[in-house]
Amino acid sequence: MTILLIDDHPAIQALVKQHILAFSSNAEVISCFTVNDAKQLFSSLTKIDFVISDLELVEGCNLDVLTICHHNRIPCMIYSSHVNKVLLNEAEKLGVNCYVSKKSVLEHLDKGLKALLTGTQYQCSIVQRMKESNTSFIETKKLILTTGQKKILNILAQGFTRLDAKEMLNIKLNTLNNQIARAREVNDCGNLEELIRRYKFWDNTD
Repeated sequence: MTILLIDDHPAIQALVKQHILAFSSNAEVISCFTVNDAKQLFSSLTKIDFVISDLELVEGCNLDVLTICHHNRIPCMIYSSHVNKVLLNEAEKLGVNCYVSKKSVLEHLDKGLKALLTGTQYQCSIVQRMKESNTSFIETKKLILTTGQKKILNILAQGFTRLDAKEMLNIKLNTLNNQIARAREVNDCGNLEELIRRYKFWDNTD
């Protein structure tokens, strides 16, 4: 049995591996730190039986691993500090049956691993509470952006000003402001701060 473990914190990797081996001492656990590393392993390994993945890897939230698992029918468990309705909905669309918050006690990690390995469904109490809440979490919805808008937000997210971005991109300030206004309108953002916050939440490398 081969389990792919994706997390950018070595201590978390060691902890999860320890709990996996407690369930199945013969399991082969392959660890990687980034989504790109995971993609290479998916293409190079002959068989991956299960995947355990964080959602925030290096740059921000990324659903590529879940999408690959869904297409290849590989059971996947999310083990992440990020829990909100947007992520829950996306995970459910991609057939993820196990979702455990890193903020929950280790007993929930064990229950999630058991569910993953036995093909059953499990969500820790933190995830369940979020699922049952009335909060919409529009502020974490993935942004719809043009290439030009992404370039602007990438600069602003690093702490640069609009004038800095104008100079760096060699565009008129009016053009830059129009791009920001359009991005806010399309994504229902009340202000630039919300736009940047949502941009930084997700991995915007694609």
